[in-house]
Amino acid sequence: MAQNISIEEKKADSLSKNGDFANAIEKYNDILKIKQLQYNDSLRLFMKKFEVYYMLLDSNKLNENIQNIELIVKIHSDIEKNNDIYSQLEFIRGKYFNQKKDISLAIKYINNAIVSRLKFANDSILAIMYSLKGSLYLKNNYYNKSLVYFNRAIKCLISNKIYDKNILRILLNISYIYWVQQDFIKFKHVNEIALKMSKMFKIDDKYIAQTQMNLGTYYLNQSDYFNAYKSFSKISELKNIYQQTILRANYYIAFTLKEFGDFKLSNIKHSYLISNEAKLSSDIVAFTLKSQALNFYFLSEYDSSLFYIKKSIKENEKSKTIKPHILYYNLAKIYSKLNFQDSAYKSINLALRTIQTENILDANYADILFQKGLIINNKNSLEFLNKAINIMKNISGLKHSRTTYLLIERGLFQKNNKIQSLQDFQQALISVDLDFNSTNIFENPKCEHILSSVNLAKALRYKSEALEQIYLQNDSIQYLEAAYETAKLLTEQIEKMLMSYPLFESKQFLMDNSANTFSRAQYLGYLCWKKTGKTQYKDENILLAEKSRSAILKSQIQDNEQNGNMLNDSASNTLLEIEQNIAYITEQINENTANKTVIDDLKSQLFELQEQKNKITESLKGEYGNFSNYFKNIPAMSFQDIMKFPAENEAILEYTLCDSIIILNVVAKNKHEIYEIQFDSTFQKYLQSFKNIVVPEDVAYLTLTTQEEINNVGGYLYNALLKPTENIIKGKQLLIVQEPKLGFIPFGAFVKENKYLIEYQPINYMYSINITDAVKQNATNNNEVKMAAFLPGYEFHSSRVTAYSQKYYKTLQALDYKTESEAIYQQTGCDTFLVNNATEENFKKLAGNYTVLHLALHSILNPENFVLSKLCFTAVNDTLNDGIFNLCNVAPLKLNSQLTFLSGCNTGGGQIIAGEGVMSFARGFILAGSKSIIMSLWELNNNSAIDINTGFYKYLGEGYNKAEALQLSKIDYLKKSDNLHRHPFFWSGIVLIGDKEHIEISKPYTLLQKTAIALGILVIVFVIFMFIKKRKQIFNDDTEEEKSDCCG
Repeated sequence: MAQNISIEEKKADSLSKNGDFANAIEKYNDILKIKQLQYNDSLRLFMKKFEVYYMLLDSNKLNENIQNIELIVKIHSDIEKNNDIYSQLEFIRGKYFNQKKDISLAIKYINNAIVSRLKFANDSILAIMYSLKGSLYLKNNYYNKSLVYFNRAIKCLISNKIYDKNILRILLNISYIYWVQQDFIKFKHVNEIALKMSKMFKIDDKYIAQTQMNLGTYYLNQSDYFNAYKSFSKISELKNIYQQTILRANYYIAFTLKEFGDFKLSNIKHSYLISNEAKLSSDIVAFTLKSQALNFYFLSEYDSSLFYIKKSIKENEKSKTIKPHILYYNLAKIYSKLNFQDSAYKSINLALRTIQTENILDANYADILFQKGLIINNKNSLEFLNKAINIMKNISGLKHSRTTYLLIERGLFQKNNKIQSLQDFQQALISVDLDFNSTNIFENPKCEHILSSVNLAKALRYKSEALEQIYLQNDSIQYLEAAYETAKLLTEQIEKMLMSYPLFESKQFLMDNSANTFSRAQYLGYLCWKKTGKTQYKDENILLAEKSRSAILKSQIQDNEQNGNMLNDSASNTLLEIEQNIAYITEQINENTANKTVIDDLKSQLFELQEQKNKITESLKGEYGNFSNYFKNIPAMSFQDIMKFPAENEAILEYTLCDSIIILNVVAKNKHEIYEIQFDSTFQKYLQSFKNIVVPEDVAYLTLTTQEEINNVGGYLYNALLKPTENIIKGKQLLIVQEPKLGFIPFGAFVKENKYLIEYQPINYMYSINITDAVKQNATNNNEVKMAAFLPGYEFHSSRVTAYSQKYYKTLQALDYKTESEAIYQQTGCDTFLVNNATEENFKKLAGNYTVLHLALHSILNPENFVLSKLCFTAVNDTLNDGIFNLCNVAPLKLNSQLTFLSGCNTGGGQIIAGEGVMSFARGFILAGSKSIIMSLWELNNNSAIDINTGFYKYLGEGYNKAEALQLSKIDYLKKSDNLHRHPFFWSGIVLIGDKEHIEISKPYTLLQKTAIALGILVIVFVIFMFIKKRKQIFNDDTEEEKSDCCG
C-alpha cells in the first residue's frame, strides 16, 4: 500500500512541477481518499495542496486547506515536536497570512520556521524561508532588512550547490532594491551576475527577459544607448516569454533608436507597436504614441507629430501613466513649430498650471518655463529663460546634459546679441565637459570626459558660428582663428560619434546632418591662411578635406565589426533572402504611399524582417571584405605622407564645396597649392548646361548640339576648375577627388583649346588620397593574373524568374553579349561565363578566384538609397540566387581583384549618377577587396562601350597603366568616330575609380601561336604513335623467336 501511495504521489508532484495544477490537485485528492492513509501522509499531502493553491492565489481553497492542516495538528499534537515538520507548518502559516495581507503575523510565523529549521538543517527549504521573509520586508519598504535575508538565502543555496530559478528570482529582487536606493552600480552588477548564472542551468526565458530588461533600463538611465539597444534586442530572441514583454522591449528599442537620432527607423518600430495596440498595455500605448509624436517632431513633420501627441493625450486620459504637463509641454512645442502661437501659448500655460497644481518643481518645470519664454518671444522672455536655467542648475547642477541643452537654446534665442550668445555657448561647453571650467571664449575643452556627445557637438558648432559672425563684424583675426579652432575640434567630435554609434542608419543620419561640418572648417582654415599667411592653416586644409571623405567609410567598417558580415553559408543565404525581401517591401511602401492600410501592413512585415535580420547579425562576428580589416586600423595620413603620395608624373586635385566657393587643393610631388573657385550663379548655370549637353533628356537632342556649344561650356569649366593649376598639372596624369555635392562630372569632356581634356592627359578618380594609399599598402603580390567575364542574357521567361525579380527582368533589354565576348576574347585570355553560366550564384562563389572581373550586365540604380542599387545577372528561379544582386551584398565578398570593370547599362533614367551614388558603387567593391573599378556614369551606347572596352584591354596588354589605357582607347574611338559619335555622351561616361597602376593580363594565342601549338601536338602524337608501333614490332619479333626456340 505504502509503495502505491509513493508512486501516485510522485505522479502528482510531477504534474504540479510542470504546471498542470488541476490534475495535480485531483491526484492528491485521490490519494487522500485512501482509508488506510497515515496521518503524517495526510498532513504532507495537504501541505502540498496548500503550495499549489498558494501559487494559484485561491483564497477559498487556502482557507479550506489550512483548516485541514490545523485539524490534523490538533489531533496529533506530538507532530509539532518534530523540528522538520514544525518548521514547515510555521512556514505554511506564514505564507497563509501573507496571502491574507497580514504581514506582521506572516513575518512572525516565518521567523519561527527559520529558527526551528536552523536547529537541524541548512538546506534549500531554509533558503526559501529566508527568501520569503526578505520579500515581506521588501513589501513594507524595509530594504536593508530585506537585503539581509535575500543574501542569506543565496548563501544557503550556493552552499548546497543549488542553482535554479529561485536564486535568479532572489537576485532580481535584490537588483530592484538597489534600483530603488539608486545604487545603480550594484544594480548593474547583480543583474550581470544573474545573467551569467542563467547560462549555468536551464531556466525560464521570462527570468532572462527580466534580467535583460533591467540591464537595458540601467543603460538607458546612463544614456548608454548602444548597450541599451543590445539588451532590449536580445529579449526579442527569447521564445517562451509574455507578448507584453516583447512589445515593451520593442518600445524601448524604438526609444533608443530615437535617441540615436534615427527617427525614421524608430518610426517603423513605433508603427509596428501601434499596429499591435490591442495587445499593448495602456501605459505602453500612451508612451508609444508620445514617442511617435517626438520622432515626427525631430523629422520636422509637425502635422504628423500633432496627430500623434493628441492621440497620446487621449489615451493617457484612460491610463494616466504620463504626467499631463509633459504632454501639454510637447503639444506647445509642436504648435509653436506650426506657427499656431495662440494654441502654443494656451498649451504651455496648461502645462504650467498642471505642474504647479501637482507641486512639482523638477526638471520638467524648468523645461516648461523655458518653452514659455520661447513662445512669448518678447522682452519678458529672458526672465523665463533665466529662471528655468537657475532651477535646472539647482536640481541637476551645472554639469548636466539638461542644463547644457537649455544654455544652448538660450544662446540661440539671443543670436542677435553675439557676445551674450557666445557666452552662453561657452557656458554650455563648461556644462557638458566634466573637466572644463574656463569662461574664456578663446579656449576650448579637451573633450575627454563628456556628458553628451550631441550637446557637445551643438555647443561647438554654435560657438564657432558666433565667433565667425563677430569676425565678420569687426575683422578681428583673433575671432576668426578661434572660430576655426572650434570648428576643427567639432570635426574631431563628429568623427568620434560616427565611429561610436552602433547602427549604420544612425551614423548615416548623423553624417547627412553634419555634411557641412568638415567643409566649413576647411573654409575657415582657408580664410585664416589668406589673412595670416601661416602655412599651418594651408597644410591642415588638405587634411580636413581627407578627413571628411574617410570618416563615413571608417565608420561603416566599424559598424560591420559590431554587426558581423562574415557569415557561414547557411546564415549568409538566409540573410540574403531577408535582405531581398526587405528591399522589395521597402519599394512597395514607396509605391503605395496613398494607401494607409497597405502601408501599415507592409511596415509590420518590414519590422518582422528587420528583427530576423538582427537576430542573425547580432550573434555573428567577422570582417567586411579583404580590404576593410586593413583600412579600419590605419591612422590618417600626415601632411608629409600626402606630399609623398603622388609620383613625379601625377597631380592630385581635391575639390570641396564650401557654401559659395569651391576650395581646390592641388598636390604634386612635394608641392601643395590651394585655389578658390567662385561657386556663383554663372558657374552653376554652366555646370548644369554641361550636364544637359553631355547627357540630354532625349538622345534625339544629340544631333542638335553643335561642337561650338560643347567647346563653350566645356571650355568654361576647364578654365574655372583646372586652368589656374596649369603650372602644376601640365603633362601629368590627373588624380581627381570629386565633390559629391556637384555630382560626378566627367572631366575628360572638358575642352582645352578646342580639344577634349582626355586627349591631353590620362584621368582617374579617387574616393580619397587616404583610401587609395591604403589600397596600395594592402596590395598583395599575385603574379598569376586570372580574368573572368560575366555576360548574362536577359531573354524574359516567366518560368525562370522569381515573383520578386520578374518586375525587373521584364524591363531589361538584351545586351550584345556575343559581340562583347568575342571582342574581349580577342584581347585577353579569360574565363568567360556566358548567359546561363553568368548567374548570381557563380559570381558569388567564383569571383574571389580572379584578379580581373569584367561584368557586362545591367545595373539598376536606386537614387534614394544607393546601397539598394542592383546588379542583374542571368535570371534563375531561386529565391536565394535569383540574379538580382543588391549592391549592399558586394562588400562582404572576398575579392582579390586588381580591377573590376562594370560594363553594360544602368537604368538610372539617363541622368548622371550623383557623386555619392558613384562612390557607393565603387566603395562596395573597394571594401570587398577590388583595387579599382571602371564603370559608366549613365546608360551608354552599346557599340561605343564595346569599342572603348576592347581598346582598354588592348593597351593594358601593351604595358600601359589603367588610366593611360583608358585614355588611349578613348582617343582611338574619337579618331575613328563621325561628328555625332564624337559627342561626349558616347564615350566620356566610362570612368576609372581607384588605383591606376598597370596590371598584366593574359593574352589570347595568336594564329601563329595556335598553329605552332597544333603542330606541336601533332608531332607529339606522331612520336607516341611511332614509339608504340616500334614497341609492338619488337614484341612481335621476340614472340617469333620464342616460338622458333620451342619448335627447335
